[in-house]
Amino acid sequence: MAHRETLDAIGSAAFARQSCAALADRLHQAGIASGCVGSMDDLATHPPNRFVEVETLTGPVKLLAPGALLDGQLPVYGPVPELGKHSQTIRAEFSRGSAEPVETVSTGYP
Repeated sequence: MAHRETLDAIGSAAFARQSCAALADRLHQAGIASGCVGSMDDLATHPPNRFVEVETLTGPVKLLAPGALLDGQLPVYGPVPELGKHSQTIRAEFSRGSAEPVETVSTGYP
């Protein structure tokens, strides 16, 4: 665009004079898709959120559940595995059937 900087300045000034909610409403009425950027607090208190509790080695933890439901049900979540619990299985899966072990970067964990 030949006048991009000028147009950006005009648009930014107009948008800065309105709240996100008011601006989103006006854009929606005009048929323009938009949304507001929220904070972590907004995410944590968003009314449609669902939470699940999972077990860890140090006790239960409450997590934000995925937004989509399969057959209208939240999946059942098992405990968080301890570090390294599935390492050998994963290495075998990615060894491509080779008898040679997969090279690993030493992290100090099994």
